[in-house]
Amino acid sequence: MVGKVTSSQKPSASVLPAIMGYSPYDTPLTILNRAIQCVDQGVDRLPEDRPQSLPAAVGDFMEDFILEKSAIRLGVANLVTDHPDPYHYQELLSCSLDGTAEGGGLVIKHDPSQGIYVMSEDNEIELIGTGVVEAKSTRIPPQDAPDLFRGPIQLQGQLLCTGHSWGAVCTMYQGSELRIFLYRRDENVINDIIKSCSDFLRRVETRDLYPALSPTEAVRKYPEPMFPKKVITATEALQADINQLAHIRSELKAYQQLAEDLQLDIMNTMQDASECLAGAYRVVWPVRNIKAKPEQVKTIPAVEAHQQRSKVLKIEDLKGK
Repeated sequence: MVGKVTSSQKPSASVLPAIMGYSPYDTPLTILNRAIQCVDQGVDRLPEDRPQSLPAAVGDFMEDFILEKSAIRLGVANLVTDHPDPYHYQELLSCSLDGTAEGGGLVIKHDPSQGIYVMSEDNEIELIGTGVVEAKSTRIPPQDAPDLFRGPIQLQGQLLCTGHSWGAVCTMYQGSELRIFLYRRDENVINDIIKSCSDFLRRVETRDLYPALSPTEAVRKYPEPMFPKKVITATEALQADINQLAHIRSELKAYQQLAEDLQLDIMNTMQDASECLAGAYRVVWPVRNIKAKPEQVKTIPAVEAHQQRSKVLKIEDLKGK
């Protein structure tokens, strides 16, 4: 196993799912901010924000084992797991490799009974020349097709950087089931990767940040309002969004109050009954078991006086004033 050898100043195959919006763990803005920090500090990588988790460490430890077992199952030759140097596609993309293997022209057919999944409509693939093999380990239940952020997008980036025509995502599920997902080089996906990387590098150079994907990220992106206070006039499109948000909030408030009133009516009718059968519904009034706890004094750490933007917008009805 070789650690990270690519620079965070530019896109790498491992962060493509985040840059392209497929990752539930990182956003395009997170990766862009990291790249800008590395450029400004003149470093390839930032210190790790948090220590590596035990599952991640176990996954790294198992990489060679996963690839060795996968190579035997597929019948490929010349497995190489030592790739100390990164591979590049022009100045756009870099990647590191877990391993490569020689396909020797083998034709592999889709065979789930053997843990082999050919990810193509014709259910078979010819392994011509060298291919990329990527090891993954996860605690989730086995999948018949891995999520795009669990290897497939990264693999296409690796195929772009190496020029190879096939690759395999070899995933160990829950430490006990190995499934091998075989892919051809997909030029449509690769074109999307090239466009995303070009846009990413443009944003690094011009500091054109991606739109925030959550209120929390919006606060991080715009932590302080302009001083003196800046007031903008809404465009027609923005006015429509504000009108819709105000309407939804009003409706939600009314429905929330209605739900509370209805629940209270039902409770008053059920009284000491535990359940109520109502046609297609069964209403249960649960009882929670609360364990005894000793008295505790909670220490709240000191906080210096400061201002912080809210994650929730306030909408005032000017017509009502």
